[in-house]
Amino acid sequence: ILYSQSTESLAKAYLAKAQVYFKENDIEKASKYLERTLIYSQQKPTIEIAYFASKLYAKKEDYYKAQKYIKQYFSLDKDEFSSQYKEMLSLFIEVTDKIESPIVKEEKDEIIRFWQKSE
Repeated sequence: ILYSQSTESLAKAYLAKAQVYFKENDIEKASKYLERTLIYSQQKPTIEIAYFASKLYAKKEDYYKAQKYIKQYFSLDKDEFSSQYKEMLSLFIEVTDKIESPIVKEEKDEIIRFWQKSE
């Protein structure tokens, strides 16, 4: 560690680097820099880290980690009217749907078909 840099500053720098690689669709490097971000943030994500980690893990199809960071995001951000908050709500629904077991999804679909037939 550079002694003149705070861990918070280093976490921000690694996050910025992770975001650049994410935009370039280099998910492997983005993941590497996110892990360093988490180390320097001492595993206490800011809103920005939780937001980014949610999107990255969803893109990697690591839905359990994505859900973890989405929940952390919501614990930090209470502005229900912001566009970022609404984006995270949408991501939460998508991730939760992916996590649901195929059997549960099949049962739900069966119930929906049953009710559609009876209308």
